[in-house]
Amino acid sequence: MPPAQAYALSKACTLIQQGQWRREKLQELSELLAERIGPEVELVVTTTPIKPLIIGDSDRAVSASLALKERGIWVSAIRPANRTGQQCSPAYNIDGSTQSI
Repeated sequence: MPPAQAYALSKACTLIQQGQWRREKLQELSELLAERIGPEVELVVTTTPIKPLIIGDSDRAVSASLALKERGIWVSAIRPANRTGQQCSPAYNIDGSTQSI
């Protein structure tokens, strides 16, 4: 294994061992999103920080994505061919504030 890869893996292991607060912060943000999401949006329940939002057709998904991007919130519109409703997937991280949810 190359030295750079070994170092990166070592750092990753350290972050995993010392990073419980990161997992807790992501859980907190996930719960806040579930509380604040409007009834017109279906929130897909997942055990990961990725929270798909089913919001309707492609135009609505893209419009919502663009409107949120203008507010500084990264939400990508996903328009899979095998789904009847389109979804947006918000991405947030531990540096995010509760005000952005």
